Amino acid sequence: MHVVNTPITDSSHEKEIHDRQRRFQLARLITLSEEMLEHAKAGSWSAVEEMEIIRRVELEECFAMQHEQPSLLIAQALATLIHINEQMVLIVRRARDQVSKNHSKEVESMQGIKAYQQGSV
Repeated sequence: MHVVNTPITDSSHEKEIHDRQRRFQLARLITLSEEMLEHAKAGSWSAVEEMEIIRRVELEECFAMQHEQPSLLIAQALATLIHINEQMVLIVRRARDQVSKNHSKEVESMQGIKAYQQGSV
């Protein structure tokens, strides 16, 4: 009979390592999200778009191995991410509304110019 050596794993130690990795990922995600929010406030939409692609990949990686109830620290980090995201959504909505308003004004101006040109010919 041959004895096979199998390493003894401590599941609580593995969970702690996993939680530590997730907290590090979430900290990076929060930092990235805050940078995105600053770019959104400044109207740097191409930077926001580029960072969103990176953030989406990071989020998928962070939660790909989620099997258990998150710790309180992780839940708080998630709440922070959600809050930042809600702020970003508000900024995007305001920018969209402003673009729509500007477009409507341009259409009205163009119609006025066209009517004036037709009347003066």
